[in-house]
Amino acid sequence: MYGLAVSDEKSKTVAGFRIEEIKDYFKKENKNILGMSMLEIGCAYGHTLMEARNAGMSTTDGIEFSKKATEVCNTKEGLHVVLGSVNDAFENLFDKKQYNVIAMYSVLEHVNNPLEFIKRVAPLLSPHGIMVIRVPEMSTKGPWLSLVDHFWHFTQESLKTALKQAGLTTINIFPSGTFIGTQHPGTLQSITAIASKK
Repeated sequence: MYGLAVSDEKSKTVAGFRIEEIKDYFKKENKNILGMSMLEIGCAYGHTLMEARNAGMSTTDGIEFSKKATEVCNTKEGLHVVLGSVNDAFENLFDKKQYNVIAMYSVLEHVNNPLEFIKRVAPLLSPHGIMVIRVPEMSTKGPWLSLVDHFWHFTQESLKTALKQAGLTTINIFPSGTFIGTQHPGTLQSITAIASKK
């Protein structure tokens, strides 16, 4: 979304869908998200964190690499967002807090080493919490849309394998929207994985 026009209305709608997915998971576990904590890595302008806040989460923290987006987030009531790169050693930014929900939407495909990154994030997840990861789903035949800023491409199986190697269990993985290229022709289906330490 960086360098592109940001639609608050569209971003809020997408954020609402994301929080509903999280709420649906906890409903199946007979839990309510009221009072829970969430960390979003790559939180952009804080739309998903604000929806989490509005849904009753008491801690809504974020890590964002855009200085402008970080400043915007910190003008929103209840958000605590720090400036940091996904490739930095960011563990110390939150003093070893643990979260009920850790979310990464369209982040993992941009990091240098996705497996090591998940391993570094995993200790921030509470024992009964969930990690939510959304990435473009790639055909086993290779990418059909050229995205030069995507270092990695994932199938459902490769994402499950990475989570398993990081010590996490994939609870569910499902389609979650379509990305339409603006600079390159073609579309990408996205997938969302929900994983835990179970």
